[in-house]
Amino acid sequence: MMLAANKITLLTFIQILITGSRSISITNNTFLPGVLNRARTTEILFPTEPACDGTRPVLCVGCRTVKICVGLPEPNNPTQLCPTESPYCHSETGACSFIPDNSQADCSNVPPPSSPLLFYCMGEGFYPDPYSCSSYYYCEGESVPGDLYQCPPGYKYNSKARLCQRVPAHCKPELCGELDCTPTAATFKPYPLDDKYYYYCEYDSNDPTAAPRILMIACDDGASFDQNLSRCVFRCPREGLFAKSSNRNKYYQCYRANRRLVYAELSCPVPTQVFDDVKKVCVTGT
Repeated sequence: MMLAANKITLLTFIQILITGSRSISITNNTFLPGVLNRARTTEILFPTEPACDGTRPVLCVGCRTVKICVGLPEPNNPTQLCPTESPYCHSETGACSFIPDNSQADCSNVPPPSSPLLFYCMGEGFYPDPYSCSSYYYCEGESVPGDLYQCPPGYKYNSKARLCQRVPAHCKPELCGELDCTPTAATFKPYPLDDKYYYYCEYDSNDPTAAPRILMIACDDGASFDQNLSRCVFRCPREGLFAKSSNRNKYYQCYRANRRLVYAELSCPVPTQVFDDVKKVCVTGT
């Protein structure tokens, strides 16, 4: 629990730094950080929560929520949501499971999840949830499950600000829509709400009826996905040298050719060196 608290505090600090550089105001609650693994208020709990009686270490108090019996008396025992990879609490054991427990009233209409819906990171950083406008993920690296953050009710995730943005009551929220996984000639498709991201629909070759898993991919900072070229294209802000965010050993050289700003992607001469974006030179990696 302490680790999660430290993580969200760090993320909040990072997000405020980022938005501060973009002159985005967060003082009027227009923008807020999400809550790790959904807030308890988003879960429908049992009308009368089962009480810890010393016979079991954990109890189900909702379809996705468990109570950790660390001591008596009630109500000092904490609750937490099951993790993304096993999101449902099994009432007989109190263990989190991949399959919903249909004996619970609030789970009876929940379809069993399929593994393609699990979010796996394609790199470090923030990623919009391909299945929901009101949540996002933070990834600590590549090929690991992401940490899910949930926006408050009435908010949607703004990937440019990397914060949850309040949707005014008099405005219709911008529709996310489901991402298009219809088989086409295009292998990669742009994320419609932010051209920094694009996605790939991964199909199960052993089960053609299974829903595809959507893999979200981010371009480098300062780059956007070009569907015609089917790759990320760096946008030179001006002439000069600029770091490549996904690979610290590389950098972009922006210069003018035929009155246009173009770029070349270059590498530091030594593999262990990194490009210092302040000094604009390659230095020994740290």
